[in-house]
Amino acid sequence: MNSLARSNEGIRELAIYGGLLLLGLVGVRGCAEAAEEPRDKVITFVEDAGYNGAVITDIDKAPFIWGCGERDTVKYEISAVSANTGRDVSFDVCDGLLKGMTIRD
Repeated sequence: MNSLARSNEGIRELAIYGGLLLLGLVGVRGCAEAAEEPRDKVITFVEDAGYNGAVITDIDKAPFIWGCGERDTVKYEISAVSANTGRDVSFDVCDGLLKGMTIRD
């Protein structure tokens, strides 16, 4: 096999692996978006937990990287006022398909 044929074979393999990687990343993002709770449910969950004036400041689609557990699919960053202290607080709400929402400081 000459060097040109080996080079073309290597390029073809790289294109196949790159395409598979891209499909995998798109699939993970799609699953995270499908798992994302409507914002009103997240706000209701936070208010039921004893916070007032809750606002979602950011949504992360890879929460296991940024502070949530392996089974979480979405992380909401929240700003609110503690009903107990009256102080402004910031925390995360982690959510997974079959586990429900949890608050993390």
